[in-house]
Amino acid sequence: MGRKIRIRTSLVDAAAELNDTKTAEAIWEALPIKGRVNLWGEEIYFPIPLSLELEAGQELVSIGDLGYWPQGSAFCIFFGPTPISRGDKIRPASPVTVFGKVIGDAGLFKQVASGTEITIERGAIAEMVKRQVYYFDEPGEGNTQLVIESVSQRLEAGGIKEVIVASTSGETAVKFARNLKGKAGLICVSEAPYRREWGEEWPCLKQEFRQALERLGVAIIDRAPYVFNNSVLEAARWSGALPERLVKETLYCFGQGMKVAVEVVLNAVSCGYVTPCEDVIGVGGSGKGADTAIVLRATYPACLFDKDPAKRLEIKEIIAMPTSKKWWE
Repeated sequence: MGRKIRIRTSLVDAAAELNDTKTAEAIWEALPIKGRVNLWGEEIYFPIPLSLELEAGQELVSIGDLGYWPQGSAFCIFFGPTPISRGDKIRPASPVTVFGKVIGDAGLFKQVASGTEITIERGAIAEMVKRQVYYFDEPGEGNTQLVIESVSQRLEAGGIKEVIVASTSGETAVKFARNLKGKAGLICVSEAPYRREWGEEWPCLKQEFRQALERLGVAIIDRAPYVFNNSVLEAARWSGALPERLVKETLYCFGQGMKVAVEVVLNAVSCGYVTPCEDVIGVGGSGKGADTAIVLRATYPACLFDKDPAKRLEIKEIIAMPTSKKWWE
């Protein structure tokens, strides 16, 4: 088992898996195959350019079975009773070789009319997941509670163990910790000491929130350097396009919160709080609070454009984001 095929018509796009029979092997080697649908009750059949012997022939089949019918050199798809079926037993016109099975709901083939073109080819349909995304009209702290809600829903969907939250004073991180308790590990990333070079106050984490975070078991990072303001030429007398600045400005196209959400995850990896190449949630905001949440593959800043694609940063999902942006000069 393991070889997957795709069955396509104008109305149906389905996947199936072949078994280990010689018939399955022969059909696999003959793909792609095209034909015109014939209907016999709730069975599709059409001739294919293969003449094969009956192999472990079956007089009864199940919904979703793929069969080869030697008498008609035909590819058969069974999705319900045939004219000679009795009760819930699906009976082909004569014994067939079952060589595979439709993945999912074979009842989809009830939509297909006689004479419709059908194509059988190698490969499966790409899997898809539908998830809700929160888009906000404006950036800012007014979106914080909805970002918490969206992150909580994403955690319930599974696959994520860590949430990294940007929080200058610690207040936003406390809100996340209280609402997400037991759903994931939480890391609070506050401002870096370099903030003082901009005439801003540091440290920024307020004692009351630090204590609350410690009680809630939240890891705190408040002395790590900024990722995108950490070049040796950041404050140099020469001007130029620094790589860090280019990355930062590109992320700003998605919003201030996007840049911050990426940066705090890179910080957390650099400080040893997050395992590289693990999928995590990053949360950022535009000045105060939270307005952006994403799922991304964590990595070291130095691996952002690694030669090995498996080590590079990947933004995999947008959970929440403002549609209008706040630009910082």
